[in-house]
Amino acid sequence: MTNFDLLPETAGSNDKKILPDGSVAALFVSASKNLTTLYIHRPSGSQDIKIRYPSDLSDPAAESRKTKYKCVRELEAWSKPGNLLHPEYGKNMLQQELWEKGVSQDVFLGLSEIPGESDCKNLNLSIQSGELTEYSFKRFCLSYGLSDSMQSKESAAKFLEYMEGRLLAWIHLPIDADPTLLPLIVKIISELGHIVIDPDNMTPIN
Repeated sequence: MTNFDLLPETAGSNDKKILPDGSVAALFVSASKNLTTLYIHRPSGSQDIKIRYPSDLSDPAAESRKTKYKCVRELEAWSKPGNLLHPEYGKNMLQQELWEKGVSQDVFLGLSEIPGESDCKNLNLSIQSGELTEYSFKRFCLSYGLSDSMQSKESAAKFLEYMEGRLLAWIHLPIDADPTLLPLIVKIISELGHIVIDPDNMTPIN
């Protein structure tokens, strides 16, 4: 059982539920790893949720998930380093752009940028590893009028976005999708100055 089975719903189907607050919860199965993932796409201004369930080889129902739930190739849209976008850019403008050009709402789900404790942790890890420096963080904060405290969620999130890019959207590409769909998505995203990546190895999709 996944958390999906316990979610309250106002409407839905086998693989999707509309929750009382307007969130949309859906289950997908990774085509490459046969892992089930629960996505909860929440209203603008709220943090979206992604929970991946580890594979249980002893579960006789593992193979049946591929037919019960939508089997997809999981990809992501990212901004390029050197930019700071509006927090709602992904969920609003970018998402609408793709939808208006014929990409299904089930395939392309934009995300809000909401600073959290994980940003502070990731900043500290990046500095400890030598990937980034505290000096560059403080210079960035000074340039943008932000707090230079390592505990500032907003400062950490914006600095990481500027240095490494930001996750803008989840892409759930059905394994039986039209072969022209992925090239279309990559083309639109590229023309907007962003990239599509495979999150399993963080490599760009061309």
